[in-house]
Amino acid sequence: MKRLHTRVKRLLGVTKSRWGLRNTEKKSRPRTFLTEEKAREYATGTMKLSDSSYTIASAKRDKKFKIVPNEKAE
Repeated sequence: MKRLHTRVKRLLGVTKSRWGLRNTEKKSRPRTFLTEEKAREYATGTMKLSDSSYTIASAKRDKKFKIVPNEKAE
């Protein structure tokens, strides 16, 4: 087996043993957009959401925007 670099081991959550793989699932982040217009285009075009089914929220990193689906009212 090829030797893994330390930062790759930390990313994959690998132990020192050869068979010790764990935590191989990557964390998913919401997709962010530089402008609100681009976020709205993506939501209506690619995700096929209506205007009332989502809101545009600001992401804290680099003043970007993300799409947040509205919770269904009960």
